[in-house]
Amino acid sequence: MYFRLFLMTTTLMASASVASQPALAADFYVAPDGRDNGPGTIGQPFATLARARDAVRGVAKDRDIVIAVRGGTYALTETLVFGPQDSGSPQARVIYEAYPGETPVITGGRRITGWKRLADDAPGVAPTARGRLWVANVPKGWLFDQLLVNGAPQPRSRRPDTDDWKTWPTIRAIGAPEASGQLVTFPPGALDGVAGNGDVEVCFLPSYRWMNQLFVLRDVDPAAATGRRHSRNVTYVGAAGDPFRIENALNAIEKPGQWCVDSAAGRVYHWPISGTMDGVEAIAPHLTNLVQFQGDESAGRWVHHIELRGLTFTSTDRLSEDAWPPEWLKRNFECPDAGLFMQGVEDCTIEGNRFVHLGAYAIALDHHAQRVRIAGNEMSHLGCGGVQIYGYGSGTRDENHHNVVSRNHIHHIGLSYWHSGAITISGSGSNRITLNYIHDLPYAGIMISGVFVDAFNRPTHNTDAYGGGDAIFNIRWEDLPPGSRERFIASAGAFTRRSVKEFQHSGDNLVEHNIVINSMQTLVDGGALYAFACGLGNVWRRNLIHDPKPTESLFPLYMDDEVDGATLEGNVAWSPGTPMTKGDNQFIGNIVSPNRPPEFDRLRDQITEAAHQEGGWLGDDSFDLSN
Repeated sequence: MYFRLFLMTTTLMASASVASQPALAADFYVAPDGRDNGPGTIGQPFATLARARDAVRGVAKDRDIVIAVRGGTYALTETLVFGPQDSGSPQARVIYEAYPGETPVITGGRRITGWKRLADDAPGVAPTARGRLWVANVPKGWLFDQLLVNGAPQPRSRRPDTDDWKTWPTIRAIGAPEASGQLVTFPPGALDGVAGNGDVEVCFLPSYRWMNQLFVLRDVDPAAATGRRHSRNVTYVGAAGDPFRIENALNAIEKPGQWCVDSAAGRVYHWPISGTMDGVEAIAPHLTNLVQFQGDESAGRWVHHIELRGLTFTSTDRLSEDAWPPEWLKRNFECPDAGLFMQGVEDCTIEGNRFVHLGAYAIALDHHAQRVRIAGNEMSHLGCGGVQIYGYGSGTRDENHHNVVSRNHIHHIGLSYWHSGAITISGSGSNRITLNYIHDLPYAGIMISGVFVDAFNRPTHNTDAYGGGDAIFNIRWEDLPPGSRERFIASAGAFTRRSVKEFQHSGDNLVEHNIVINSMQTLVDGGALYAFACGLGNVWRRNLIHDPKPTESLFPLYMDDEVDGATLEGNVAWSPGTPMTKGDNQFIGNIVSPNRPPEFDRLRDQITEAAHQEGGWLGDDSFDLSN
């Protein structure tokens, strides 16, 4: 078998026999053992989704067009792209749907074979790992941050081997951003044996402890304990005393399960838990996007009326921070990419799918996105968050709105970028976020963010490693009053806290009847429901929160800087934290208690019943609230 997928919270059933399941009447069929030069019938199915997409282009769309996807693994060699020409219509949707009782798995992973035991005296290996490592050749230049062994994710090497950043060593000094990157001085010995070819990353918590970054380390001088930060992530510049850890270094493999890759040499190293790689299936991702819906923004032609149902998407990578495109809107300091990236879309539905072991977000609605429905999916074990809804940069272009994110099960996220929200909204309004079950998070559950006024009035201290800062907000200066950019450069902007709201477009969102459990497990200064410098009129109503772990600066209902005009009503939080607002917001009938309030169980039952009436949550929807 090419690929075996294990979910930690649910088990995928093996494909049922056709005889035991009702047949799905479809226009085209796809199966892993099909042939793309066939007719695409149930007896002679296509082999790829790309071939089925192309076949749909030649069909008259006077009714729904159904593409039945049979169970098995579809290993993509390139991103599957849907354009405006692949769209349906209100009367004729194009539906890609799992065949009844079967599990189609769409993967961006490649199998790694040819493992051999590494020589006991191999250089650069930690003493505890000598004689225990295995090595395999991979194509040179293939750098990845995930390895699945028999379907289970293995931890990448890291030193120190803990997420408790309060115990990490701290940098000694950091220089100014330069064209060659920022010079960082580490403690003596920290870079001994660490490669400077760009494979090693540094997980770094600069200035504040509510976010982390993963910058690329180059130009290493072990004797001086210096290296250069390379990153297009626009964030805080950092300072002496900020905690760090080294990741993906060979000499940081110090216990079973750990691995690292040397892309320059084309080698991957692993200490197998079982002691051997014989008969083992190892998979690493080579794509960052599995599927992309790409509209034609210049012509105003959108991808519309396409539906994805019952599919499993797995094994994608994330781009290293030094390779991030300049046009990316990097609002929240985390990688804004996604396994399913949707840009320029309307009236599409993503329902009943699983997204697991992805390098960034599961789904992104970027730029123009309207009336997209994301419902009943499970999203887990992700490098960033579950759903990201980003419009354009701040300006007058308001084209991302009226989307629905409902009844999704989102958990165990933020594995790379801890501060990613399970659901993150920025530059998008009038969305409905309801009945989602969210748990086990390093930071916030549902987050609405925007741009603080100082970013309109003067250059901020936020920058990438090369001195660029605009991309953090991608403010559309051409949309703003004449002279705004010039006044900004001169630190003489005249915008006010209120006047910037018309350019934010992150207002009038409804966040209602969601469950958020175990947020703020790693970082500080956040909460289950969080907002920052966003638009007006957001409503947070009757959400359920349980945070059993006390955390520094824990605010389960948190309206942070420059949040105004929000209404928080009837939310119930069983949490040791306290509510927090820094603006003109209404708090009506909310209950926040360190002890289990009676209203908690009543609201839990109401939300659970409403979700089950609509089909329930995908995956294991049981939760232990006995603590």
